[in-house]
Amino acid sequence: MSSSLKHSPLFIGFIFNTFFFSVPGSATELETREPATEASSQDQTQFKQIQNAFAAGDHEKLLSQCERFLKEFPKSALIPQAHNLKGLGLLLSHRPEEAVESFQQALETSKSFSFKQFVLYNLAASKFEQGQLDEAQTTLNDIQSQALDLDNRIKYHALRSKVFLKTGLHPEAAREIFSISKILPANQMELKNKAHYAQLLDQHSNKLITPPL
Repeated sequence: MSSSLKHSPLFIGFIFNTFFFSVPGSATELETREPATEASSQDQTQFKQIQNAFAAGDHEKLLSQCERFLKEFPKSALIPQAHNLKGLGLLLSHRPEEAVESFQQALETSKSFSFKQFVLYNLAASKFEQGQLDEAQTTLNDIQSQALDLDNRIKYHALRSKVFLKTGLHPEAAREIFSISKILPANQMELKNKAHYAQLLDQHSNKLITPPL
């Protein structure tokens, strides 16, 4: 097997480039699926400020806005989404331990099955960032991937692959990436070609050196 396949930047880069977090209402990231609920205009106005802070990448403002919202509107229908966004702000600020608590609160306060699938992904990502690989895998196992849309299923399989790579389970990692190729639209050949590396990796996994992550 060639050394280029052993350390294929195409394969490893594919995994990293598909690892994003679940966020509400953003065209460039994942979205949450908390169903539309009635909220006061005051709730909505304040929550819009949270969304704007997130979109601007202002994590400090995002966190302060979330804290304010959670204190001022404890019974708001938007509370689960506020907890989720707070968790994302913490995670993106390299505070995964605190993010875990926020994502757990989002799960506890939401009644939406589909929304919870996205929050579970964020929770798994936080545990992965802490190096809690077993816990991350357990959380990923709780996700019903059929409830995710195409883009989010890709990211789900990519995170599973990262966990498997970290634990040295190369065939399992390869199969997760190959799963992505099977759900991609036919016109996305670039990603399908990248997934071909996963097939080769699966066939020759016993010869590989664990890729650096």
